Amino acid sequence: MSPRYRGTLAEDERKELEAFNPNSKTPAKMLTNTLALLLCAAIENDPAWKIADISSAPGITSRALDHLKKRFVEEGISVALVGKPRDKQPRREVVFAGAFLGGLTALVCWETSPRYRRWTV
Repeated sequence: MSPRYRGTLAEDERKELEAFNPNSKTPAKMLTNTLALLLCAAIENDPAWKIADISSAPGITSRALDHLKKRFVEEGISVALVGKPRDKQPRREVVFAGAFLGGLTALVCWETSPRYRRWTV
């Protein structure tokens, strides 16, 4: 089965990827993705590399490699290496109602233990 996403690295992109230093404070995920993209580019030049070999070399699964190639082809090299920033989910306001609110009110109105000045949550 042929690879679904084939992205070719331009010469400047290849130089950018090769410039990453594994001894610097670069996140491990970024280095893994960099190595995987470089190995994917090696498939075109050296047919001895297979997808299974590439996925075992940096230590990622073939499925993750497919997702990485998809991000590279569709969204570019920077998104493929780092990923898209996540949108924060809006926090839902906690609503106390019904029996829970009654029980909470009763608990707060009770006398505190002699060891404590007030109730805490």
